[in-house]
Amino acid sequence: MNDFGGVAVVDGYPGYNDFSRQRCWDHLKREVEETEIEEAIAKFHELYRRAKERRKNLHRSERSSFRRRKIANSPLSSRL
Repeated sequence: MNDFGGVAVVDGYPGYNDFSRQRCWDHLKREVEETEIEEAIAKFHELYRRAKERRKNLHRSERSSFRRRKIANSPLSSRL
């Protein structure tokens, strides 16, 4: 490809760095979507960690009340 004088449409593979290149839109779009998913997962994990910490710090009577409300609001509670 040393004689190639155009612009190559490529993915992110570093082997193409010696050429004039343009990123492939599909590969670029996929990377953005993966990044957004990873950010969403990270936010979910942070919310889960905070909720778990909050629950751990509840007084015993509050934990019991929390469990009763959780069971009462469960979609399966109407079947009990």
